[in-house]
Amino acid sequence: MSTSLATIPLDVIELIAYYAATSDLLFPPSCLLSLLSTCRSIHRSLTFRNNHGLYADIFKFKFDCAAPMRRFSNDPLRRTSSTGFGLELCARFEALHFMRSVVRTKKWIAQSEAPITRYLWTIYFMCIESDGKNGLQLGGYGKLSDFLQICMEELLLPVAHSEQYLLETLDRTLVAWIMWMSTTWGKPILSSPYLAYLIYFLNRVVEAGDKNSRGSYRQSHSSYCLWKFSGMPPPFH
Repeated sequence: MSTSLATIPLDVIELIAYYAATSDLLFPPSCLLSLLSTCRSIHRSLTFRNNHGLYADIFKFKFDCAAPMRRFSNDPLRRTSSTGFGLELCARFEALHFMRSVVRTKKWIAQSEAPITRYLWTIYFMCIESDGKNGLQLGGYGKLSDFLQICMEELLLPVAHSEQYLLETLDRTLVAWIMWMSTTWGKPILSSPYLAYLIYFLNRVVEAGDKNSRGSYRQSHSSYCLWKFSGMPPPFH
């Protein structure tokens, strides 16, 4: 005898949804769309509006949460609540989709500045708060290596070749930090020519900041902590 899904207890449906969404560490929980489309009662019980806890549990499975829990331990906005982690799940996969879009089109996508900056902040915090899962999501689903190489070609190199002071923008700064932190995960995520360009670019940033310093602190060129190039790194091709 067939059983209607509507007759299955909602807590059982929620367990089915959780295990379906967490069957793989990578990838967004798109399988929930099928469950949400079955009937009104299931849709009502599994939507984000009515079930923050489900999406928070999925976040805890797919991403590292120890560091954000420490960072927001006394947060009045309750960003580590079920609602906060559920919203963060959405924000992180939006940022990962952005990375995949850049890799697919091989272009720094022309969007308004605010969304790109928000995505880069999300990627940045995923890097500095990675205990393993964040790095897997960035490298596996977000294609971090390909993303960073495109960022290097489209965003950093045009200003690195300039004879003027580097134009310091928030997006360039975040991309440079993401690149630099990604080199500490066991082996450089950038191939040798890109890594050489990254070090060259960071040296230009340090030098420009030193020349523009209005304070009493100034570094000599020889005291910079980054390896020096005698000239521009070799071309990619």
